[in-house]
Amino acid sequence: MFVGNKKYDILTSTGWCDFSGVSFNGKNLTFIITLSPELIVRATKEHRFFSKGIPIAVADLTIGDWLDGYDHNFEIINIDVYGDEDVFDVISVNNELCEFRIAGMLKTHNCDEFSFIPNNMQRDFFSAISPTLSTGGSSIITSTPGNDEDLFAQLWHGANNLFDDEGVENPNGEGTNGFFPIMAKWDQHPDRDLKWEKQERAKLGDTGFERENNCEFVSSEETLINGMALKNLTAQSEIFKIDEIRWFAEPQPNHTYGIGWDPSMGDGTGDLAAIQVLDLTTMTQIAEWSSKKSIIEKQTEVLMKILHYIYQTLDQDPLQNTDPEIYWSFENNGMGEAVVITVERIGEEFFPGVFVHEPRTRGGNRKKGLFTSYRSKLNACSNLKRVIESRKLTIHSRPLISELKNYVSTSGSYKAKAGMRDDLISALIIAIRISQVVSDWDPDLVNNTDDDLSADESYIEPLPIVL
Repeated sequence: MFVGNKKYDILTSTGWCDFSGVSFNGKNLTFIITLSPELIVRATKEHRFFSKGIPIAVADLTIGDWLDGYDHNFEIINIDVYGDEDVFDVISVNNELCEFRIAGMLKTHNCDEFSFIPNNMQRDFFSAISPTLSTGGSSIITSTPGNDEDLFAQLWHGANNLFDDEGVENPNGEGTNGFFPIMAKWDQHPDRDLKWEKQERAKLGDTGFERENNCEFVSSEETLINGMALKNLTAQSEIFKIDEIRWFAEPQPNHTYGIGWDPSMGDGTGDLAAIQVLDLTTMTQIAEWSSKKSIIEKQTEVLMKILHYIYQTLDQDPLQNTDPEIYWSFENNGMGEAVVITVERIGEEFFPGVFVHEPRTRGGNRKKGLFTSYRSKLNACSNLKRVIESRKLTIHSRPLISELKNYVSTSGSYKAKAGMRDDLISALIIAIRISQVVSDWDPDLVNNTDDDLSADESYIEPLPIVL
């Protein structure tokens, strides 16, 4: 757990400095380090102090070593085990060495658990120290892996890339970003065996164990999709484009298609407009479009291009047995009325396929499009989670995978983390809701969606939808 800081400063050798916050790292074994009768500190074996200006971990200290202070240095008189206790780390102290004072006189160092700092803070911090590093400075950045989209992951992957743009390998083992990678897994510890692994897996679960002990980049946050399932998602480049519509596969004869549209204002300052295209027969993402600066009329034009392309491709295919089966709809929450007006002005008959609507309310008019309520969103999220984790839904888009890795539980629902987007997911959720409707009619689609849902008694039945 990370708690951000905007209120307090911390005392360092260069005076009072800002720091990003405090990370709670759970219970951990700590050691008592006695430096004098008046100065006793406790720290984990991974915590680093300074000795002759060089950071050194507690595990590497011995009695008789000297630790750097501000007025004078301190000799270690004794080191002893204290026991398990709650451990907190000060994160990203804003000075060159990332160091601060303990007990007002002892220098200590921390740039630990870098991956658990919010991504925007990681980048701000790294931007601040980069000028120093570029002039010959050095930095040690350590962390349990987290999301493979954050800066720590990028630094790690860069450190493991030993080949420059010309394909020449650096013989010193230094990555293209100037960092040396060091990985320490659980089985490198001399006191840990298969019995220990089994016990820890039981405590942490497979995802937690792989992250904490095998250095796998799987998120510790409560993402909609399980961390290991997210890690297994593999992006694929589009095979062609039509006016910025990214196509990952051609429409196939006798398959059923669902197109979900999440409209936006399109003024360049707010959310993205997004469209997702699913092959409902194979549950495969075949196309995607998004834009920040396309007004409703332009978004509608893109939808029509997608619908016409699928229809014409299938209609001209000699293997197609019937009229192409295409279902489309949009989220009628924010910009819904503007979409309805635009569609009616053009004429629904000019949109190939079937337009999916919400049911007619008692005593009221039927609302066009699909309204995403709290319940219907959770229902669609539940379905999305199951088909991805059971590998029944194939996703190709790199931006969509990135959004899924930052789509977390918030106030009883799901949305993007602060500073991230979820527009592509919103469009996918509309397509998933369409798939639920179509699966009620087409027995060939049941194995891809409803069978997987029916196994869970806690599953909430979807709101009724009619065409």
